[in-house]
Amino acid sequence: MNKWMTLGLAVIAFAVAGCGGGNVTSTGGGQTSSQVFVGTQQPGDVWQWELGTSTFTASNETRSFNYAGAVELLPSGFSKLTMASSNDDQVPVDSVAYAVEIPGTCLLVKPADTDGAAPVIATAVGANPTANTFSMNWVTVPSATFTMQDDAFGIANFTKTETGYDLAIDYGRLDHTGPLNQGMGTTLLEQDGRYVVQDVNVVFGLQRSGVFVGDKGPDMGGIIGMQVPTTPITWSDVTTKSYIGMLVRRGRTQLVAAHTGTDPQTLAGSALASESEIASGVSTDPERGVVLSHNADFSNGLFKVDLTSTDPGSQPEVLYFIVGEVDGKFVVFGFGGNDSDGTYNLLLVEN
Repeated sequence: MNKWMTLGLAVIAFAVAGCGGGNVTSTGGGQTSSQVFVGTQQPGDVWQWELGTSTFTASNETRSFNYAGAVELLPSGFSKLTMASSNDDQVPVDSVAYAVEIPGTCLLVKPADTDGAAPVIATAVGANPTANTFSMNWVTVPSATFTMQDDAFGIANFTKTETGYDLAIDYGRLDHTGPLNQGMGTTLLEQDGRYVVQDVNVVFGLQRSGVFVGDKGPDMGGIIGMQVPTTPITWSDVTTKSYIGMLVRRGRTQLVAAHTGTDPQTLAGSALASESEIASGVSTDPERGVVLSHNADFSNGLFKVDLTSTDPGSQPEVLYFIVGEVDGKFVVFGFGGNDSDGTYNLLLVEN
């Protein structure tokens, strides 16, 4: 297993990375605004979150859990969240959380429990894309039964209808070479600011700034995507930025940071394994990391990436990287893995 996944948090925590935009309302009580999001959590839970400048509320609609708490901004760009109320026995009052919020359209959440849990990946409610046709790069949020032969990444093509969208999906596997496979299609029906596939437990969220989140139903995982950029994004553009975010493997989430590597055409990533590292956004152990290098392009903003660990005993891994720009900052969603270590999602925002 690569060293980016070293788990060192000493607190019962959940991690959040949020991007504003969309359904903003005044809340009073010292909080100037809030944002409503809907999203997916492996293996198929539907969530709604409302995140404000000083407080948050959340509900797991699948399991009927409700949470609320307060927010404190840290120098790294993460926010520290403190749980004030919860009806979930695994998430007691005074549990600590970490968050990063940037202007945009998405919310990434790793709810607390004693065993660790996968993040919620959500998009803002109530602000649909304005174009009648558009395409989105996407990667999988795997189910517990995902295999290397399942669909891992691709391009989703949307066409607006009177009741929602027609959706055609091109796709590939982790070991994919050559052009993408074609042939999957479905219809999304608009329903209370969300999109559903009729008679199937599938819920999608779209956002005007170009984030796409889909929940495939209980134990079926989901997908996350971003609109294909209208201007070119090259790998060199990606490696000139620094990022904070999350790496998720086997249902466990690690806060991470990434920056330009020793080779300027690479990204160097590392785990943030203590409260002080999370506060600063800097790892104190240079050996606890990975290097990301370019392999191939599938579309504008969709890259095939080679991931190697600073641990000489680890195996190289393939990672599919989708990149979009939200209010002037890069947002990255990734999916990768290998046969021995399994799969993982990488979620980064520029800081």
